[in-house]
Amino acid sequence: MGIDTVLVDVCQSHLCVPTLDGNAHVIPVSLIKKIIDGDAPVTVLDDWEMIVRSVLSEWLPIVENAIPEYPWGSRHTMSVR
Repeated sequence: MGIDTVLVDVCQSHLCVPTLDGNAHVIPVSLIKKIIDGDAPVTVLDDWEMIVRSVLSEWLPIVENAIPEYPWGSRHTMSVR
């Protein structure tokens, strides 16, 4: 198992994604947009499974707190574009 290093242009917008295993990944925003748009597979990211798990662990509480509960305990569904 090797370490892949990609230098990110300091002028390029990027996100630093800390992962649940204590690592951090610097990902260009342009690449994230390509993944969202379907122009690049998520598997292009090194350690993509850990990155996805970490992002979802941050995202889920935000979504759960933003969706009001019905009196009987079920939640609204979220629409996906």
